[in-house]
Amino acid sequence: MQMNRILAVTILLVSILLYIFAPCTYSFEYCVWVHIVFIFSAITVLVIDSHNEKVGFNLLFSLSFFFTNFVYPIYIYPVDPYYSLFRFPFNENVITKCTALAQVAYSAYLCGYLWYLRKIATKVRRINVSQSSDSRYINRMTIIVLIYFVLFVLAGGLEYFEDRYLRGDMSTNMLVQYIMLFFPTVIIFFSSQILLCKNDKQVKCIYIVLSIIAIILLSSGTRTFPLLIFSTLFVIYCMRNKVSPAFVLLCVIVGVLSMSFIGEVRNGNLMGNANTILESSEFGVLGYFSDLFVNNRNLYVFYDFVEQESYTYGLTMVSGILSPIPFAQKLFVEITGIPYHFLGSADLSTFLEFGNQPPLGLGTNIVGDVYLAFGIIGVFILFSLLGRFVVFVREKMKNGSYMYAIVYLAIASDAIYLCRASYLDPLKIVVWTLLLAQGVRYIHSRNRNNCTL
Repeated sequence: MQMNRILAVTILLVSILLYIFAPCTYSFEYCVWVHIVFIFSAITVLVIDSHNEKVGFNLLFSLSFFFTNFVYPIYIYPVDPYYSLFRFPFNENVITKCTALAQVAYSAYLCGYLWYLRKIATKVRRINVSQSSDSRYINRMTIIVLIYFVLFVLAGGLEYFEDRYLRGDMSTNMLVQYIMLFFPTVIIFFSSQILLCKNDKQVKCIYIVLSIIAIILLSSGTRTFPLLIFSTLFVIYCMRNKVSPAFVLLCVIVGVLSMSFIGEVRNGNLMGNANTILESSEFGVLGYFSDLFVNNRNLYVFYDFVEQESYTYGLTMVSGILSPIPFAQKLFVEITGIPYHFLGSADLSTFLEFGNQPPLGLGTNIVGDVYLAFGIIGVFILFSLLGRFVVFVREKMKNGSYMYAIVYLAIASDAIYLCRASYLDPLKIVVWTLLLAQGVRYIHSRNRNNCTL
């Protein structure tokens, strides 16, 4: 494992040198070299870690990181530099520098990941959660989840998504929006029950219930929650079963084509097939990853903002820190008087372009979010910590901790969208799901004790 450390540090040093010597203008050739280093880095960590897991946070995060940070400067910019959200102005001279910065972030993540992997490589790698759930408990959880989803539908949840994605109208159904706040928490918690089930029939029941919910949501045009459900179930399935690389590749291809088909439905091409999916976009299949790579613009904007103004020294992460506490962000603004758009990088990027009355949100970028707050030193430290944290949580889960299993599922389910979000984006889901799990199991234990007495 010493070689893994040496390899990780070498990649990090090469990435830092690429960042230092990156030109201050756009260079396609330089971006390609950075891209090659990233591909080598990603393959390295995936191969070394393949004996631990085939599918998990690392694979999903690496794929998403590629599409978010490397597709635009190499495959999109030379053909159509003003594609989609890139039509809004940004400093094109920082593209190469930012591409190298993204590689520094990933190599720091890889360094933290592989460095800590050595220390726990000999520990148990088999899922063996120490707690278990009886049949009545699982049945009750299934009924509660179904009731929650029915309430969501009755409140106009499907119409809400249809208005946004199929009809192009921005629905303002506040009741649906409040119900949706708990959706990731409920899904992660219910999915985690698979790890506690001893009854295979109930495991299949959970898979079926969640799959049906995902399919119903897909029919309304949304991809966010179905992707969360399917990615979580996929990770759990690969935890419980031996899977081959071919099976993983097949599932990824099917997933990409499925999400692309939903994109065709959104665009009104209801009779979309494989050929139209591949040909309807100017960039082929890459065009259907625009939800990821359009957020690369935010990295450029934040890098330029730091060059022109300053770091925010963590202020733009306050929103993420306070996110688990209801109404804490609003209270913070009222007490401090600091404008809301300075508390989160996503709000800041939108404010910088549109002011106080934005017609749409421009999102953020995880590398840009960290760089905006703490600069290159922050990128190195926080992404290294992310790598160490992921490995630590995963191994605690595999050694039997149900609570760590929840944490891992929460960050793994968010791995695809994390690259286009803020660094602390999973914090609310993790905290809320842990609180829900503790509360439900406490109530269940008391009821079981009362029945025994």
